[in-house]
Amino acid sequence: MFEQELFISLPIKSADLDIKEESIYKLLGYSQKAEEEFISDTIQKCIQKSRQLIMPIGGYIIKKIEALDLKTGILTLPDNIDLHINRIIAAQLKEAAWLALFIGTIGNKVEKLSESLFQEGDPLEGYLMNLTGSEAAESVAHIVHEKIYESVLQHGLSVTNRFSPGYCDWNVAEQFKMFNFFPYEKCEVTLTESALMNPVKSVSGIIGIGEHITRKAYPCNKCSKENCIYKNSQ
Repeated sequence: MFEQELFISLPIKSADLDIKEESIYKLLGYSQKAEEEFISDTIQKCIQKSRQLIMPIGGYIIKKIEALDLKTGILTLPDNIDLHINRIIAAQLKEAAWLALFIGTIGNKVEKLSESLFQEGDPLEGYLMNLTGSEAAESVAHIVHEKIYESVLQHGLSVTNRFSPGYCDWNVAEQFKMFNFFPYEKCEVTLTESALMNPVKSVSGIIGIGEHITRKAYPCNKCSKENCIYKNSQ
């Protein structure tokens, strides 16, 4: 009923993004706002600058889940497309009947400004601009997530958390399969040979959809990865 052959583009504006100062502190390793006033001032400056440069794009496509093997962590979509999402993610999708594959990006202008700040001898602002871009990209992903939820809620369904290649031991190379669903003319994101996204400040992933789903906390206690944006957000 929800399988869509077309990629759905979402209208997103820079002003829609919730770029949280406290989230950037967490990425820096602070448990709360830094005491150093110049750090707070520089973060606010980066957020203001980034909003002039961000060009957000987001969208998704929904496919029926043909099979899900909880032991192997293999999820099968139509046309025998297998995603090797591994067991941690598979367990979170066990009640899902459909899968939303999504993509979001803020473009490459924030990334380029970060690089130029480093080259000009301002590593602090360059680094904080880079973190601001990461937070902005996550905000795009959050907006796409909520738009998908609002769409399926009308049919009495709910959604899981979102999961991206590279997390929970899901091989990042799986993005090559996912990008078959993302037309460049609508998402403007490509993959390098090593499966990294270009622009870098982009997020791709999957979201389960079903009737009996409850969105739970991320199962971070089962994951060994330390440098994870989801684990750091808990």
